[in-house]
Amino acid sequence: MAICYIACDAALVHHINEFPAFKGQKIIEIQFPITATDLEIDLLIVGPTIGKLVKLAATISDWNIPPVALFILPESGYELEREKLLHHPRVGRSIFICKNTEAHILAGMADINAFYQKRDSLQLDNSVSGDYNTNNISPRWL
Repeated sequence: MAICYIACDAALVHHINEFPAFKGQKIIEIQFPITATDLEIDLLIVGPTIGKLVKLAATISDWNIPPVALFILPESGYELEREKLLHHPRVGRSIFICKNTEAHILAGMADINAFYQKRDSLQLDNSVSGDYNTNNISPRWL
């Protein structure tokens, strides 16, 4: 499992590295662009300083096999940004949202791990997503 993170401060990176379910997994800091790359991204953790939340969520939702993503939002303005992400028609089901507090982050990481493990256990036929040479394809560029 490849766990990638972007726009995360040192404290958040520490939580990611110390999260029990992520022990022994490949954990990688990534930078833009992530579209049309050969990056393997199973889980994506997006820190609270990232801009263009909806654009990023829509971009990865467009991918053939989107990663399970946790968007960590600042406490200030959380409810409005959460509602925008939850109700935007381009944002997919594998996008999870939490507040930037330790308890919420730990719960969010548990949620995305459980979702990923369930998806992985179902042995889904991904051929319906098309036969592309790379997964990270989107009409948006991030």
